[in-house]
Amino acid sequence: MMRMRRCKQCVLPETIPNIRFDEEGVCNHCRNHKPFVPLGEEELLKLFHRTKETGQKYDCILGLSGGRDSSYGLWVLSKYYKLNVLAIHYRNPFSHPIAHDNVKRMTDILGVPLIETKQKKRVHEKCFQNNVRAFFKKPSPAMISMMCIACKSKWVDIYDIAKENKVPLILACSNPYESTSFKKEFHGVPFDASGPKVYLRRLLTGIKELGRNPRYIKLETVMATMQAYIHLDSKSPLLPFLYPGIKKTDLFYYLEWSEDKVLSTIRNELGWKKPDDEVSSWRFDCRVARIKDFIYMTLFGFTEKDDLYSKMIRDGLVSRKEALDRLEKENKVSIMAVNDCLGVCGMDIESLFSLNKDYWSQYNYLGFA
Repeated sequence: MMRMRRCKQCVLPETIPNIRFDEEGVCNHCRNHKPFVPLGEEELLKLFHRTKETGQKYDCILGLSGGRDSSYGLWVLSKYYKLNVLAIHYRNPFSHPIAHDNVKRMTDILGVPLIETKQKKRVHEKCFQNNVRAFFKKPSPAMISMMCIACKSKWVDIYDIAKENKVPLILACSNPYESTSFKKEFHGVPFDASGPKVYLRRLLTGIKELGRNPRYIKLETVMATMQAYIHLDSKSPLLPFLYPGIKKTDLFYYLEWSEDKVLSTIRNELGWKKPDDEVSSWRFDCRVARIKDFIYMTLFGFTEKDDLYSKMIRDGLVSRKEALDRLEKENKVSIMAVNDCLGVCGMDIESLFSLNKDYWSQYNYLGFA
């Protein structure tokens, strides 16, 4: 991992956009930090009570990826709270096979009905391929997240299934520390901003970026982007009109998230697994994360894990030393993993080099595995 100045309190490096260090070497993210406080189990139980009052067959729908946090959510909802859960799993073409295996095994163990959704006409691969090529032709950090945009349209199917089955509650299980702050800065939004204005500002930035790089404007990409912006964020102003009476929220808005508790529960109760060659249990389930790590690491010397562990440090969930030790292992970029991801749609790393040779001269990190 490249040598760079890091915050003395967390592990954010000097290459984070708009980061500032005070005279003590502590960053503005730490100085402005407000601890995450969940709404609490009492509020969650009120939510469950309201859904049960509808008298429908299912109390809630859970988006299940096979990764660690949604797997824990499946166990908590069905086993601990004894809800009638309908699990929805998107057969992402970039998912690791072990994630699919986890989904099937866990729903069988818990007796939870499962619906698998699939893409149509290879739209996901076409969208990813187009967006990768567009990015490397005219790179912009604000558009790195476009590589994941096709996956977000899965929420269209989830909402439609909820509407068809009259299920009033959709639950996601993102942990509260994984909403990456530096992505806001890439969109011209302060890292600590929140509320509807953030949603609108990121949308406007995305539109401007599409204008600067028309290569993104293909049917698959435009449709996936519109679907994601409408359905992904529960604060989307269009959702109440499209799906009246359906609420989408996150389990960990209400309950405390503990990495150790999540992993011990799903391993012991559900036989959850991750690939042997993956050091981290976080986001192993989608191979697109590898190419994003590749870009972030080569251009800036950090990945999303630097942000994740910094947030966990601030809330006392991990020590700074442990975070640094993890980053030393987990921020090593595997060219083989990048090629595996690109290979899903017939690309490889050499094809990226050929798109924009001048761009590659910017790279300041050569520590590929």
